[in-house]
Amino acid sequence: MEKPSSEIQKNYTGNNSQDLEHLSRRILETETNNELFQDLFELVIDLLQQSQTGPLFDAYFKKKLEQIQSVYEKACHLKDIGFYEEALNEINEIVQNIMPMNELFQSMKYDIRNFSKPFEHDLYEMMEPSKKVYNTPIPYSGLLCLHGNLLIALGRIEEAITSLALALNWNPVSHDASILLAEAYKFTNDIDMLYELTISRFSSAYSKIHLAELYYNLGYYYGTENRPEDSVACFTLCSRYGGQEIAASAIYQLEKRYKKSFQWASEAQLKKSAESCGYPLVPDSRIIQLARMNAMRSYLDGDNDQAIYYTQIALDLSDSSEDASFLNLLTASSFIM
Repeated sequence: MEKPSSEIQKNYTGNNSQDLEHLSRRILETETNNELFQDLFELVIDLLQQSQTGPLFDAYFKKKLEQIQSVYEKACHLKDIGFYEEALNEINEIVQNIMPMNELFQSMKYDIRNFSKPFEHDLYEMMEPSKKVYNTPIPYSGLLCLHGNLLIALGRIEEAITSLALALNWNPVSHDASILLAEAYKFTNDIDMLYELTISRFSSAYSKIHLAELYYNLGYYYGTENRPEDSVACFTLCSRYGGQEIAASAIYQLEKRYKKSFQWASEAQLKKSAESCGYPLVPDSRIIQLARMNAMRSYLDGDNDQAIYYTQIALDLSDSSEDASFLNLLTASSFIM
């Protein structure tokens, strides 16, 4: 650590374990610990790599996690009932503490991320096989994503973009954060950034609804670029993957704009558009295979619930009779057990 903070300057001994115990004990004894909160994370980077975290550190994390989770859930409830300012105020202090940590963590060799779902962790490891990933249980990405969502609702778009970009740093395969960031780019009319973000997300889309939202955003992009045929092709794919109503509404808006009628794209038109524009027509087969492999591994380990979780992901993307049969087998086995 090149620049220790004030608390470390006062108490740093050079013994990581001793310093960690000192800070952990003080944090456990106080509720107003923003400075200590930052200090502890500056010390813990090396300890994560050395597996020297110890019981006091675990107790600290348990306490902080419970506090943060409680605030997070309250803010989500306030958002759901339309109290956006109140929800933002609820999480703002935590988010302000998270933001400087992003640069600290991302500068380290140890790859510290925050995935909300098991498959997100698996997917990231598949995409970055050379990295050793530590998945922190504190919902940094979720908090930043919620923060960005609230800022969009309040019209504070540039601030929302900052929060959502940080959310993607913590969870590079977060579909929620990427879709919200795409919405923010629509507000700022940053069409090029909308395109770059959308086209890059097909390699991490692991559900039909993910694909439907990506195709919709591509359709929106091509509509603004005066390419209505490509726009209709993307809206057609959006409809096929579950976004029928929103795709039909989007085509209606195209018809009003261009003062002509459009039909759903044919197979030949879809193929032509996909080839010229560079977007896929089907889910990434690597994602389906990863889900199947994890499902089988979980099944052989005797974890039926996890096997069902992974098989549902594979089936959602594949519509395969083999995946459906395996899911039926797993469901029947769980019922018997």
